[in-house]
Amino acid sequence: MKIRNRFTLISSLTFSVVFVIASLITYFSFYSYSEKIVYNELQKTCLLTGIFYLEKDELPENQHLLIGQQFKENSLEIITRVYNKQNQIVYGDKHIDNNITSSKLDYIRKNRKLSFKSKHHFYFGSFYHDNQGDFVVLVKKNDTEFKTMTDRLLIIMILVLVSGLISIYLVSRVLSNLAYSPIKNIINQVNEIQASSLDKQIVLPNTKDEVQELIETYNQLLKRLSDTFVIQKNFINYVSHEFKTPLSSILIASNYL
Repeated sequence: MKIRNRFTLISSLTFSVVFVIASLITYFSFYSYSEKIVYNELQKTCLLTGIFYLEKDELPENQHLLIGQQFKENSLEIITRVYNKQNQIVYGDKHIDNNITSSKLDYIRKNRKLSFKSKHHFYFGSFYHDNQGDFVVLVKKNDTEFKTMTDRLLIIMILVLVSGLISIYLVSRVLSNLAYSPIKNIINQVNEIQASSLDKQIVLPNTKDEVQELIETYNQLLKRLSDTFVIQKNFINYVSHEFKTPLSSILIASNYL
């Protein structure tokens, strides 16, 4: 594999891995934070539910009406239930919810609150002590809006991820070509050097990097080779001259004979 292609592959893989990890962290952070917001809203609604149903006999009528207004505004898409000690629904929606078990209700009584999620709903429950007795208030909300929001974010992030990976590859390709161009220039200049032009130097802008060191080293090598060829040429000329002089004398003498 050529250096240029190797550089493109390595840089693309490196940036891609970082980009994917950053995208996953972003998505799951948003997902977790969005869940936290939903549970915080349910917790507020849970408290309003307990006050609205269980404090009616203790609050002034005007305050209870105000609480009731807030309760209606906060529970438009939320189902509320209030359970007594016998796990019977005394206030709110009377339909049985199979996701709300006696073990969960006992857990709320012991630990004061509980948040959990089913296949299609978010739940939040809290313990509520009142002069009428001890109760468990449970609220649930459909997760359709939450799933729509997170699914939309997931689609957007996948599109951004794909386009980002393509962009990373293209940028890596351009950068590898830029990084490889000095080496390509050196190869072209070296290919032009013949035995008769060993004194020719490789010329490139002074980049003060490893490529520049390579050029200087190669130029020194060419200079030594050129000097060697000059010495060899001079030696051959000298030897040829020395052999030529006696031979010429012998030829002249033989002509006179």
